[in-house]
Amino acid sequence: MTDDGRARRAWGEPVTAAPEPVLPVAEPAAPEASVVAAAPAPIATIPPLPSPAETGYPLSARTGRPRRPALLVTAEVLFWSAPVALTVAFARFWWDAASVDRLWESSRLFGWAKPDPVSALAIVLVLVTAAILVVVVGAVTAVAVNAWAGRRWTRWGGLAAVAVGALTLLLNAWAPYALAPVLLGTVLLWFPPFGRFCAAMTPAPKNPGRLPVDVTPVTYGPMRLLGN
Repeated sequence: MTDDGRARRAWGEPVTAAPEPVLPVAEPAAPEASVVAAAPAPIATIPPLPSPAETGYPLSARTGRPRRPALLVTAEVLFWSAPVALTVAFARFWWDAASVDRLWESSRLFGWAKPDPVSALAIVLVLVTAAILVVVVGAVTAVAVNAWAGRRWTRWGGLAAVAVGALTLLLNAWAPYALAPVLLGTVLLWFPPFGRFCAAMTPAPKNPGRLPVDVTPVTYGPMRLLGN
């Protein structure tokens, strides 16, 4: 009660209550245009392999994938025997290099350079010998793995691996024998069964068609609260 109301009551005059303030009622906001989200981009998937009806190539009952020919299995055995032969040759190199009397006979590199056993040149030649082994084994392994997966380029890759394997001539007399299985395995890849296997392993072309394009306008601004 205000001071004026107390004075009126004291003199016996009627007191009229002050009206309650009326709060303005907020009008509901006009509905805004809904924001249309863009359609998500399609997920890229690996296209399926051609069906046997399309290629005429038999599938493996165990894996459901094209059956690998016996010719490819034989080539793989030859390819993987090369790293084994190079490992044996490298072990023989270390056996000879460990002896001062046979150091110059451990490899052709040492025989040509004839370094002092405790010199920096001897260490460099050992590192070069190890690098040759790594490069040759890596080349043969790459061809073997990709040929098993049905990559047609391994035919030329095998010839490149044979060319790289010529570096083994810089090693001892045992190392070049590893070139023979690589060359034989590469020759087997050029026969028709491997070509048919590569064709069956090539994914079928997939026609993506026309992707849907969302042309609905998008309204930017504050979003309307739920329930309003």
